[in-house]
Amino acid sequence: MEAIVSACINKQKTKIFLIIIMINFHKALAKLKESKEFAKFKEENKDAYLCSAFFILDYETKVNTQQLDFFLPKENKICLFNVDNKITHKIDDIFEEKKKKLEELDHHVMIEIKDIEEIVKNEWKDKKIKKIFAVLQKKDNKQRWNLTCIVEGAVLLKIQIDSENGKILEKEERNLMDFIKKDK
Repeated sequence: MEAIVSACINKQKTKIFLIIIMINFHKALAKLKESKEFAKFKEENKDAYLCSAFFILDYETKVNTQQLDFFLPKENKICLFNVDNKITHKIDDIFEEKKKKLEELDHHVMIEIKDIEEIVKNEWKDKKIKKIFAVLQKKDNKQRWNLTCIVEGAVLLKIQIDSENGKILEKEERNLMDFIKKDK
């Protein structure tokens, strides 16, 4: 009986470890670059470049998302690649109002998703994180992680972390109820 319990515990630990390992900027980028879908895309869009990365870490459902976004300068659009078991993509309009040229991401990212998790957990030890939305972007030649964390107790954390050194640049804590409009 002890052997069965031990095997189940080790299997659980392995699952948790795999969830963390699977969500990784460098591994997602490497997996994408090795794919046939990306090779075809780059052949058709030689001027496209990586402009953002989007990750969702869901601690409740354990369903995580990895998305790498490429700017298409000629069309002024963006190609969104979902990098999961299967690689899929779609071309979409740019979200920004001005639709200006998006800055290219530096692929040399020192702070990874696992580091972000640790930074958030260390900074907010008393909070139970339910979900982390992490976006890697470059704006005004500064590359950073923009995080939105949903925390138990209807709390929203907004955090900006330098992608080179892990320094928290900005942080804000708000109650989700602040965003709900009251009917008059």
